[in-house]
Amino acid sequence: MKKLLFISLLCFSLPVFYAQNAVDLSSKESIESWISTHQFKASVEGDFDMYLEMEQLSTGPSLVLSNDHGKRKIFGQLTYQLTQTAPSVIGIGETESSLEIFISPEGNLMTEGMTFIPVKE
Repeated sequence: MKKLLFISLLCFSLPVFYAQNAVDLSSKESIESWISTHQFKASVEGDFDMYLEMEQLSTGPSLVLSNDHGKRKIFGQLTYQLTQTAPSVIGIGETESSLEIFISPEGNLMTEGMTFIPVKE
């Protein structure tokens, strides 16, 4: 239900996204390139900054979620879902947890409850 609500909100907000510069996210390679060449940051109100980036590990490309305190959670075995409205990347974590990120047309990464904005190349 949360996923349906999130996608619905995303679809209704697309006209706002297209008012800004769109990033080419039409293929797995373009998505992987965009994520791997940037670090993404989200601020948790009243708490600390969270970061999301892609790293090449011995097992292949992985999404790494970290915070200002040095804690890291790694999500590997990435799968890409290409859609016209919001492509997504799904990574599998250590204890069978998963992380799904949706990519807005301007290149922000969104999870349930957080938006990560690119901060460095």
